[in-house]
Amino acid sequence: MTDFSTTTLIAMLPQEPRWSTQIQIARQLTHRRDVFNVAPLCEFLLQENRNRDVQRAVAECVASRGAQEAIHWLTGKIFDVHVPTRQKELALRALADFRLPKVTIPLLIRVCRASLAPEVRRAAFFRLGHSGRLETVRFLAKLAAGNDHELAKEARGALQTLIELHGGVEATLDKLLDLASTCVRRGQRAAGARFLGTAIRIGSGTTGTRLRQRLAA
Repeated sequence: MTDFSTTTLIAMLPQEPRWSTQIQIARQLTHRRDVFNVAPLCEFLLQENRNRDVQRAVAECVASRGAQEAIHWLTGKIFDVHVPTRQKELALRALADFRLPKVTIPLLIRVCRASLAPEVRRAAFFRLGHSGRLETVRFLAKLAAGNDHELAKEARGALQTLIELHGGVEATLDKLLDLASTCVRRGQRAAGARFLGTAIRIGSGTTGTRLRQRLAA
């Protein structure tokens, strides 16, 4: 495998029938020192019939070797009116596979708000919900309480998924309050206020009483 050029390995990837070898190719490409165009690898990520373990390995390679280029390429696909809806959904999945939340979370939020096909926005909400990122709670909670019924429905579903990933409402509130306290200690008062406001927004009933008790402590 090491005897092949980078260009050859990229060309071999979609043709190789064995998943294990495809993963080896992706790992080889990750550690190559030469610069290469990641667009062919991005194309591979949009092929629905590919093995998911292979695609995750390719996404890891792309994220480490050309994240900015790949994100620009995939974003172009998502907002291109001529690209089929399913391809856009796969582009969102690829972005999630990069595991670069500081870049991809704002992009997913942008897609949720955009005038795109409902399936595409639904896919973006799905990715937000499964991201596990607490900074998305504020956005989702705000939309869930909004007047746009379709957006509110998708936001509630994503918010519920995210809360469940963190062990339920009370566990999520505890984590949000911990984040707020950490931000304040670091002098990041605006960020702390956002996390605190989010905790207050999602706290209600018995949980809301518990939240007020903790805030008063």
